[in-house]
Formats: sequence, C-alpha cells, structure tokens
Amino acid sequence: MKIYYNFSYEAQPDLALCSMQRQLLLLFVNDPQAKPFGKTARAKLAKALGVPSLAPTDVQYSLNSLKVNTIISKAPGGVHTFESAAFERWVRTLTSADA
Repeated sequence: MKIYYNFSYEAQPDLALCSMQRQLLLLFVNDPQAKPFGKTARAKLAKALGVPSLAPTDVQYSLNSLKVNTIISKAPGGVHTFESAAFERWVRTLTSADA
C-alpha cells in the first residue's frame, strides 16, 4: 500500500512513503524523542517490518529522505518534529498494520 501526500507540488508532486518511512513516522508520532539508531528502536522497527534485524544504515536512508522531503526535522535536544501539523494528525490515525 502506497501512501501519497502532497507537501509541495513543485518540489514533490507525488511523495510515496516506503514501509520503513511509515514505521519511522509512527515511531516519532508516539515518541518524538525516540532514538531511531538505538537498539530498542531498531528492534521495534524490525519487528513492525517483519525482518529479523536492522542495521543503523538501514534506518539512515529512510530518515534522511523524510528530512530532505521536509516531512520531519530534528530540533535541538533530539526531538523529531513533523513539519505539518495536519500530516502529524493523519499519521496518528494509522496503526502499525496500516503502515
């Protein structure tokens, strides 16, 4: 299932989120201070994705894409914030099964 969200038509007309990106968004919406490269977060992400484990580099690519596409940013203090409050509200309606 691909999810499309139009953030900026000129910059990205049809932004499709991969499963890893969706799981990262769910992680951050539930815990903005989550450390996505830590063992606990990677284990949670791996379980949600149905894979035995994830290396930090597996997470890095998807996280960078979310930042480049201005979906999330990392504020001082390590808090991951959504650039759009409306998009954050939509992510909150998702469950792991949807992602």
